[in-house]
Amino acid sequence: MRCDEQWTSRIREAYERSEREISPEVFQALARARNRALRTPALRFRASWVTMPALALLAGTALGIYFWVRLKPPQALPSSLPYQAQMLARGSPKLYEHLAFYRWLADHKAKKVG
Repeated sequence: MRCDEQWTSRIREAYERSEREISPEVFQALARARNRALRTPALRFRASWVTMPALALLAGTALGIYFWVRLKPPQALPSSLPYQAQMLARGSPKLYEHLAFYRWLADHKAKKVG
């Protein structure tokens, strides 16, 4: 026998021995309590067609409030930025694609041709 099987058999023997040592009055009281518990129907929550939408609305509202509280409001642009930088930040993303070119152009003065 393996260790688990030996342990299980020892527990089973101890349980059967203690069951034989219980007085008949206690055994009958336990049997009555068990039968009473089995006869009593379990309380169940039965959701009707009215309560299900209400619960869904409540859950949606709770999630909305949770995310509304948890999300940080957008940060305003610092006032220390010049007006042009603020306009660039609000502008189209295509400006950012060519930002390196505009920097290079500002660093190298264009020569007049012609």
